[in-house]
Amino acid sequence: MKRNARPSLFDTTVGFDDPLEMLLACHRRIEKQLDTLKRLRAHMDARGVDAEASLAAQAVLRYFLVAAANHHDDEEKDLFPLLEQRITDPGERARFGHLRDAL
Repeated sequence: MKRNARPSLFDTTVGFDDPLEMLLACHRRIEKQLDTLKRLRAHMDARGVDAEASLAAQAVLRYFLVAAANHHDDEEKDLFPLLEQRITDPGERARFGHLRDAL
């Protein structure tokens, strides 16, 4: 973020009292990392692999190795089983199972 820039709506912190908002905020951070990758490619096309590109690539890699893995684990262990329990229609449950497998 640029110095003195105002934080965006997606930068607000959420607490454990609202787990779905926490997952949504994590999805927004994933989107930011993917945007960084897009910008990194353009940067490298223009300037090559310089120190700035190297630092950005390391930060994205670190994010996906740690935070994104924890996020995926949270979805698998906590969110998806709760959603599956709440689906009463067998057809909907099967569709959810296919979606879960695809994710």
